[in-house]
Amino acid sequence: RRSIIQSMSFHRGLVSALWRLPAEVLSQIFHQCLPEDKYSTPASNLVPILLTRICRPWRDVAVDTPSLWCRLHVNININKVGQ
Repeated sequence: RRSIIQSMSFHRGLVSALWRLPAEVLSQIFHQCLPEDKYSTPASNLVPILLTRICRPWRDVAVDTPSLWCRLHVNININKVGQ
């Protein structure tokens, strides 16, 4: 029981430290989460959109980091445009 309580306290401290990271550092961490593919298809369960769903501070940082959004691949079906 004591080791479980110690582990919980340790992990609480890690989470607390994560909230204190400057936006610039968090932005760099988010950038490292991007897939290595040149372009990725947007999906709510994938970076970068996933990062906007964690909490408001992460959303603010993700939205304010242009490099997260410049490598998205969006398919447009020209046959369905205008229907």
